[in-house]
Amino acid sequence: MGLVEITLGVLALLTVALAGSGRRRDCDDLLTAGALALGWIISAALREAVREDVLTPEAILYANPVMDLATGLFVATLFRRRPTVWKMGILLLLMAQIGSHAAFGLSDNGHAARYLYALWLNLSFVAQLACAGAPWANERSRDAGRALRRRALPRARGRAR
Repeated sequence: MGLVEITLGVLALLTVALAGSGRRRDCDDLLTAGALALGWIISAALREAVREDVLTPEAILYANPVMDLATGLFVATLFRRRPTVWKMGILLLLMAQIGSHAAFGLSDNGHAARYLYALWLNLSFVAQLACAGAPWANERSRDAGRALRRRALPRARGRAR
């Protein structure tokens, strides 16, 4: 496994851990982060199978759109239950990824096309993880703002007297 693959895996697991650590009314962020991490695990296993000559490289090209579609349907189900902006962001990124799979399949598969395809998939995955981690970040920033207000309010009241 290369450095990029390991980094993406660590980011996926970190997103799951962060999503699981927050207060919540629902588990949509944790379920979505888990689905994204599971997709990364399956994708990493497929890439390793290609490296070991168990599968052909075309197998990944056929599997990626199916995995993205399955993840998209899962997130769409969560979105339908409780619509939020971050879920819509993930859905849009997954739709763009499925489009990029089709575009790459129709391209000449040259070096530049492969590089741009891999770069887009990696950047899109990081953006999906950021969307899945957004509820946690929003919660932490809200907590920090409350703590700062609690500290500032007693001083402001003392000066007004």
